[in-house]
Amino acid sequence: MRKVLSLILTVVMVFVLALSVTGCSTPKTDYKGPVAAVDAMDNGDNIVGKTILVTANMDYTALLNNSGMIYTYTDMAPRQIMVCPNGGTGTNVHNGDEVVFRITNVDTNRPGTFVLEGTVVE
Repeated sequence: MRKVLSLILTVVMVFVLALSVTGCSTPKTDYKGPVAAVDAMDNGDNIVGKTILVTANMDYTALLNNSGMIYTYTDMAPRQIMVCPNGGTGTNVHNGDEVVFRITNVDTNRPGTFVLEGTVVE
């Protein structure tokens, strides 16, 4: 009986450990979010090619230039940050989804506006 209980306990511990290592951890990214990435860029960092963790605050909204938008933020500065996946990589992203986004370009053509273009990685 002791061997059976020991075996069951071992199997349960291995299962719990495997679950915690694979499915319950936060993905590894360069920045914790779009605001942190733009703040780093303001401090001189090159954020192109880096990854950010994005919690979508809107369903994927298609734009005219073969991209879409999954996140927009305006603070009191005034400053606006938009996250725009290109190539259809964000079409399955919905409000509240957490995705890893790789930045391929930062459009700053309008003062106070930062458009982070790139692809959804996971």
